[in-house]
Amino acid sequence: MAAPARARAEAVLSDLLRPVGATTLRVPMPRDPRAARVARELGAHPSDPRDLAEWGQAVGASGRTLARLFRAETGLAFGAWRTRLRLQATLPMLAAGSTVAAAARHAGYATPSAFVSAFRRTTGVSPGAYFTSAVLASPPGSPGAGEDPGGGRMAKRADDRVESHSGGRTI
Repeated sequence: MAAPARARAEAVLSDLLRPVGATTLRVPMPRDPRAARVARELGAHPSDPRDLAEWGQAVGASGRTLARLFRAETGLAFGAWRTRLRLQATLPMLAAGSTVAAAARHAGYATPSAFVSAFRRTTGVSPGAYFTSAVLASPPGSPGAGEDPGGGRMAKRADDRVESHSGGRTI
């Protein structure tokens, strides 16, 4: 595309984009190699049901050591950290229109209602409300509009799909 045409297209796109407010899920990653391995494996398979004792056997640490590492390096207890990771793993599915039941299964929840409860407890809204205009369309400049606690930003595209840019991952 020629430079003048590109400049015009960028100006139009800039006019069409507007910031939106939303709660996104920041999932801090541990640095210790043992805890980092657990984090990587759970990131790849969020429905993995192993507890800290089982993870400890897999990575050569006790469950208590892993619990201390997760608390010290992420600021979260392992259970809270895993919940955030599981919920974060479902955001692209929900944004693409997957059912809550499919998202719940993907994240390892026994029932959709257990997933909805965890989602609401963590984000303050249900999965259905998360992507509606009532949640996303807070006015620009309002507290938290266009930002998330993890430092990413949210933007609503001209075709009304939601994109989140956080931690180098687009969802």
